[in-house]
Amino acid sequence: MIMGLIIKKEIKLRNLKVLVVLLVFVSSAWADQNENGMLVGKGLRVLWHDHNLTGTVGQSQLVAQPLTTEFGLKMTHKTRGQVFQSIFKKQGNGLAGTVEGLDVKGEKATVKFVVTQMDPKRGIIVGTINSRPFTVKISSLKMNGHHYVEPTFQVILGQRNYQFQMQKGQACMGCAVRISFALITTSLLNGLW
Repeated sequence: MIMGLIIKKEIKLRNLKVLVVLLVFVSSAWADQNENGMLVGKGLRVLWHDHNLTGTVGQSQLVAQPLTTEFGLKMTHKTRGQVFQSIFKKQGNGLAGTVEGLDVKGEKATVKFVVTQMDPKRGIIVGTINSRPFTVKISSLKMNGHHYVEPTFQVILGQRNYQFQMQKGQACMGCAVRISFALITTSLLNGLW
């Protein structure tokens, strides 16, 4: 009986070692992919992995993934126990999405995000937020093909500025636009700037 318990413990320990090795392997494989990183800024900490976003922006828990049939993003965020969903995709000559949620006072609020122009060479995204013009300036110390390496996003909306950065990751202009939609809209709802 004692020998049986020892063998069971050895098997469990061996299985645990295999699991740890697999987790380390998978984690290192994910870390080596180009499109992984952590987006950080005032009030936000969001993981970017394989075109998906997950994390927190202010008081909101955020999950977003690319649309499967067209360019865009489906975003779900939860604030104060309420769940909200939105879609960002091609509309007319641009890209647009409306995000509903709760503002810092707990009142219902809406942010309409429209992209009218993108310039990957200059790292510029231009559009409107609730009909007010905005610009996102994307900068990075280097490029990897058409990907910005560890980009910084500087958002200008009238006299207001907000900035966030991707640490240990890369994003092309298409990814940068989707990231901007998700993080700018939810940061505005959460009163982060």
